[in-house]
Amino acid sequence: MARFVAIVALVLVLLPALASAGAHTGRCRTLGKQIDRYEDVAKMARARGDELWLQSTEDQMERLEDRMYSLCPHLKPNPGRQMAIFLRKAANMAIDGAKKYYTGGFW
Repeated sequence: MARFVAIVALVLVLLPALASAGAHTGRCRTLGKQIDRYEDVAKMARARGDELWLQSTEDQMERLEDRMYSLCPHLKPNPGRQMAIFLRKAANMAIDGAKKYYTGGFW
């Protein structure tokens, strides 16, 4: 009987945490897409030389990132992961260059 009460108490304590574990996944994805879109807008602002537009776009991206990291702490940038992504991109660029060089541009 004591085990049953302990299990029920444990379930009641952990139930809200388990229910909210994936509650913000859709919102996290939406915020990520919005940030990606604002990065494209920032590129346009840089290309046109509009400093005010660029500054306001970067401010909005910062606000969106703050909101995303508060809702989705698992998405915060990890320096080790960023280095791995950079190295993977560099390796892919080297592979593409080698394929073009060694196949005479046919690949």
